Amino acid sequence: METKITGLTPLNVKALSEVFSESAAHGALVLTATTATWTNDTPLMAIFKLDKAMAELSWRGHPRHSLHAVRRKLVNLANLPGKTVW
Repeated sequence: METKITGLTPLNVKALSEVFSESAAHGALVLTATTATWTNDTPLMAIFKLDKAMAELSWRGHPRHSLHAVRRKLVNLANLPGKTVW
């Protein structure tokens, strides 16, 4: 299954490319100017990977700040009750 989110800003895409540079290089994450596609992941797996990456970043500033919107889009795509994943 693939997971695709749309409507990303340039800063969202830049943050994803910085945090997931190795995944992008291997085709596991495909980025365009406004989309991100996790090629072999469900929305929950993409959220898990994003949460893991965000946990390793500073709590402030770029790229973490730009990844919150990406996470919200993934949670909405997963259609989770309460819209929270921990």
